[in-house]
Amino acid sequence: AGAEAEREKDGRYQASEKDKEVAQLALEEAVQELSALRTNVEEERRRLEDARKELRRERQTLAGSLAGQQGLLREKLHSMEEEVQGHLSEVEEQRAKDEVKRAADKQARKKL
Repeated sequence: AGAEAEREKDGRYQASEKDKEVAQLALEEAVQELSALRTNVEEERRRLEDARKELRRERQTLAGSLAGQQGLLREKLHSMEEEVQGHLSEVEEQRAKDEVKRAADKQARKKL
């Protein structure tokens, strides 16, 4: 009975050692997976940071371009306003001449 108990104890010891080895291997695999995940996360974070910087540069470029376009549009609007004002002045001047001519024509008809 003593030898049988010793073999049973030995079997449990071997099983326990085997369980420890399996657990150790599983732990090492888990550590490797976590390390790989950490690397992936760091790469993704760097990629996102680069994309954020690129978007910031694009936004600044677009803002500069927009400011330039706004300046050009303001100049064009100002030019068009001056042109319209010039036409209005011409129209008013012509209207005044027409009124003077009508008045002169009316006076001439009265004299006849």
